[in-house]
Amino acid sequence: MLIERNKVAMVSDVLEEFQRIYDDLIGTRVVFVSSAKKMEEDQLFHIAKKVQNLCGAAQVKIRNLIHEGVLSYP
Repeated sequence: MLIERNKVAMVSDVLEEFQRIYDDLIGTRVVFVSSAKKMEEDQLFHIAKKVQNLCGAAQVKIRNLIHEGVLSYP
């Protein structure tokens, strides 16, 4: 239907909203972590576990947002 109405650009927005609603329904928390460089998997796992313990979420998804302007710690 979106293609017929020349609204193909909206597909990404529709999918993103569907994923947000689905995550909410199944108890998944999505966490955005900003860092100066890509974080290691074990670091992200530790953050996910901490969030899960704090809020009691069934699952936690981590999105690592890389911003070079963010201060990094050794």
